[in-house]
Amino acid sequence: MRCERGAILRIVGRHASALADFDRAIELDPGYGRAYSGRGATLGNMGRYPEALSDLNRAVELLPLDGWPLSRRCWVQIKLGAHECALADANHALALAPGDVSTLMHRAEALHGLGRFSEARADLEDTIEKGFGRANTWSPWRRIEFCFATGRLQQARSDLEFLLEHAGRKSAAKAHHLLARIHLLSDQTEQAKAALHTSWTADPQEHTVLETLCTAHRRTGQGITARQTAEQLFLSDEVSGLTCLALTLETCSGRRAAHTWWHAAEQALHQARLPAGTRHRYNTLICTALDRWPAVDADLTRLLATPPVRWIELAELAATLGELLHAPGIDHTRLAPRLTALRAARDFLHAHYEQEPCPRPAVAGHGVESARRFADIASLTSGSQEVGSSDG
Repeated sequence: MRCERGAILRIVGRHASALADFDRAIELDPGYGRAYSGRGATLGNMGRYPEALSDLNRAVELLPLDGWPLSRRCWVQIKLGAHECALADANHALALAPGDVSTLMHRAEALHGLGRFSEARADLEDTIEKGFGRANTWSPWRRIEFCFATGRLQQARSDLEFLLEHAGRKSAAKAHHLLARIHLLSDQTEQAKAALHTSWTADPQEHTVLETLCTAHRRTGQGITARQTAEQLFLSDEVSGLTCLALTLETCSGRRAAHTWWHAAEQALHQARLPAGTRHRYNTLICTALDRWPAVDADLTRLLATPPVRWIELAELAATLGELLHAPGIDHTRLAPRLTALRAARDFLHAHYEQEPCPRPAVAGHGVESARRFADIASLTSGSQEVGSSDG
């Protein structure tokens, strides 16, 4: 009874209550596999991946013929960066439950993390062909995340529209926010602002919406509104707020107005505990604005060489660096070749998931499949020998 209730609570996002029910179920029966499976899944949803893995390991032991705990353990392994282990779990789960859409999605993510793009694409296409049941909203979220990771924005848009028909208020807020990000990458800034206002109205606690809204205001020349949005964002996320404020001042008012705020953003970044990829993206922007070009190269190298590389992160970083490229005071000759290289890496990753893949860039590896230096990519794609030099 408690296990069934815990499963329902987990699905509706009441994770603390779900954990309490699963804890009690395990206390009453330490060999109850479904309770370990449910608790592991709940811990995973809360981002407590090592604890989730421990519970799911126990669930797999107790339920050797059940593919669900294997599928959830696969997802947790992906979050922990253990893509080989995740792939093994996905294959095992699919042997027990052939064609399961969620597991196919996980296997696609594991293959993507391993750089096995054609196989990942095949699994992604399989999930698209199978579709989703009307009551199943969890699987579309996973596919949307993967479509963002691979640049399949049209499919992501289709899945988001499905969710807006069937999801609750909070999920609808998230869906509108993701749609806004698609609009921004398509240069549809007015549509993006409309979606963001809808998202913020539905869930005013989600501060990441403010970062995207600040971007939309900045790109439509609304510098004062963008600055006000950045100041509001600062109250909940210091690094993001300061970076958005510095970007707004840099692009709208010039280097002198932004300089102090870039240094403040740098100091906040040093003190923050952020995922490595997020840290590299922020530091790339800060060091670009402060003319620290070797540091820019180092951060871009790490960003491109640490799997899994996500298309959306490269695309949004390239778009923001594109804004800086036209800002007064930015060294165009140094930023342009680096931006060209970043766009080449973005497009190369996207091509693996298109019907007609584009040719591989001239460089032997682009940073997604191998740990080639970003400076080499920039040099070969732009024809510039300056990139990666020891300029200060």
